Order: sequence, then structure tokens, then C-alpha cells
Amino acid sequence: MAIGISWLARDSGTNSELSPLTIYSARVGFDGKGQITGLAQPPALLVRAAQSHSWSPEGTQLAYETKAATNADIHILDLRTRQTRKLTEGSAPIWSPDGSRIAFRRGHRTIHTIQPDGFGLQTVARREERPGVRETYPESGYYELVWSPDATMLLYGFFELGGDAEEVFRIASAGGQPRLLTRSVLDSASPVAWLKGEN
Repeated sequence: MAIGISWLARDSGTNSELSPLTIYSARVGFDGKGQITGLAQPPALLVRAAQSHSWSPEGTQLAYETKAATNADIHILDLRTRQTRKLTEGSAPIWSPDGSRIAFRRGHRTIHTIQPDGFGLQTVARREERPGVRETYPESGYYELVWSPDATMLLYGFFELGGDAEEVFRIASAGGQPRLLTRSVLDSASPVAWLKGEN
């Protein structure tokens, strides 16, 4: 048995934090007891100079982020044709479990979803503007995004300016009123995974 995996890595021989990342994929082999036996095939280079990435549910398309100067864009690589196309401006793409939409951020100010064909852009959440307020590090706003298994909800991390922790919120994938999940529960939280069957 083998399963496919993918990862981001810096090119061999470079250790600079500023050097571009590359997306690789491979298949990992397992024995009858579920123990890893090694790579079932050599790693394949998929994309150079990428930031983050997310696979379509059927594993035939890859949404990934590229960054140049101050701009970040999301592209889609079709593994069947090896063709790449720009989807939209944004970062941190996450493919929905049903394959119908991709969630992403624009900076840390807004959360959006879009169809994989580039149509149907929706704004899910927007951070309140603060004219004249100087941002600090980390920048306030939206961070990690995670889909619910039924693709109707999103979890996101939010860091409040002047706060001391990242909090996790839940919001409908079509937008609406977010619900805070973690205040006074954890010192700092980031959404990692949504348990199947949980809403």
C-alpha cells in the first residue's frame, strides 16, 4: 500500500530564510502492519518558488501561493495536463472537502472563497480598518483557515492588535457572524483540524 504526500522545502544547498521554497511530492509505502517501508517512488518536483499549497480532494490539482515583492497570488497546477493558471490574488489557499471552493486570505485583512474556475468570488470576513493605527508584528487580522468536513463552515485564527494571543473563530463559509471558540481556554490557539462529523 502507498499514499501520496507533498511538502515544501528549500532548494538543496540553500539555507537562507529568504530563498524560495519548492513543492515536492512522493508516494510513501507501508507494509501489512501499517509501518512505513520507505518511498514507493522518488520525490517529484511540482512547483518552484511557492509559499503554501493545498490539494484538490481527488488529488489531480494543486492550489499554491507565490509571492513577488508585496504581491501574493494563487495559482492552480493541473497534474493531468501539467498546465498552470493564475486563480486570483491572495495567499494560504485551502481547498474545500467537496472540491467546490477554495478559501484564502488577502493579507491579514480579509477571508474569501472562490470556485476553482475563478468565478464566484465571495468575501467571508473583513477586518475592521483602523486609520492611523500603526501595525506591529505579528500583524493583527486573519491567519490559518480550516474547512469543516461538510464545507459549510470555516475555522480561522485571528490575532487582535494589542492582544496577547491568537484566538480561533468559526464562521459560515458564505459569511455571517463569527463565533469565538477559544477565549480564556488557551494562551494562544491556531486551528489545526476539524474532526469529521463535528460542526
